[in-house]
Amino acid sequence: MLSRKVRGKGRGLWEEPGNFNSHLSALTWAAQLVLFDYACFQEQDDEDQIPVFLAKICKKFFQQLAETPFGHILQWRLYLFKVGKAAIAKHQARWSLDGQTVEYRGVELQMSQISDLVASEYQRAHALLYDELLFQAKDLTPMESWRLKDDLDLEDFGGSWLSHPSNAEFLEGAELALFRRIQGNAELRAMFLTKAKDGSMILCPKAMDIYESHAQEFLQPLLVLCHVPGGPPLRASELLSMMWCNNARQR
Repeated sequence: MLSRKVRGKGRGLWEEPGNFNSHLSALTWAAQLVLFDYACFQEQDDEDQIPVFLAKICKKFFQQLAETPFGHILQWRLYLFKVGKAAIAKHQARWSLDGQTVEYRGVELQMSQISDLVASEYQRAHALLYDELLFQAKDLTPMESWRLKDDLDLEDFGGSWLSHPSNAEFLEGAELALFRRIQGNAELRAMFLTKAKDGSMILCPKAMDIYESHAQEFLQPLLVLCHVPGGPPLRASELLSMMWCNNARQR
């Protein structure tokens, strides 16, 4: 049962409303794909009838008043949205009376230590970026944020600061900068380049896996730097919804 989460042999707890709602959401998405595939198959001779067929079948089986399995699932989702808003979050942070110390899941942090935390994470991120990800390259154009331009009104799909005309001089040739660095350094060539079966030179998969692990490690202190210094910490929904380029919706 999706409403139960197992802990050990035969023991379990009820799922929290938000998590259970996510399971129902996954079922809903899967069912929508199945219905769409079925509609496309049934109306493959006349694509204009696909929306009509979908509306008909959804009204019969896939709406909240329908006495069907997914009708009940949609009803439960409405109920869980309501209940979830009133649920008390677990693992809440606890503040001292003077407001200078916070404790979260056994870890205690004093406000006077915040600056030390930020400085430490910055140094870690800086070392990973320049030593491991940029291969200690000294000829790359510095990317100070104040020099870069971004247009949040840009509507082009995939648009970001990378496509802003004012940044062109800083980004010229950037897509091959690291590859040129590898080619120009004997130690990096031996590490990252290897021969394929046909005799051509390719990037070594093992070296690329290590590089990827460094990139993931770099994101850890970067997350702290985005989350802590700028003001009140972001909520999970705000942090996870940050966008750096336009996709289906605009930034």
